[in-house]
Amino acid sequence: MALRHGYPTEDDIEDVEIGDFERMRDAVRKSVETADHLEDSDEADIQLAYRLADIIDEARASGDPDAIHKTAFGPMPTLHKVLTSLGLNPEGRDKLGLNSQEDDEDW
Repeated sequence: MALRHGYPTEDDIEDVEIGDFERMRDAVRKSVETADHLEDSDEADIQLAYRLADIIDEARASGDPDAIHKTAFGPMPTLHKVLTSLGLNPEGRDKLGLNSQEDDEDW
């Protein structure tokens, strides 16, 4: 099964295993490393994003369906909010005015 950008297509969804996804910490690290707008004052939120990613990765690595399910109601939405506040996802970049017209054309 080929995953596009690390995520399954609808055709692949039935064949997806938890191990097929990139580790969340690695995804957060890539986002942080490629962001040129972050400042020293963002360090606490960056560390929070890494910790939330670790919690998600630990649950996935455990293979425990209940642990994985619980992350969907705490760490995952909280991580999304942190990434948004840091401008590390499309919503956050829009809110911070970081998307240029050129970026929009790439989509």
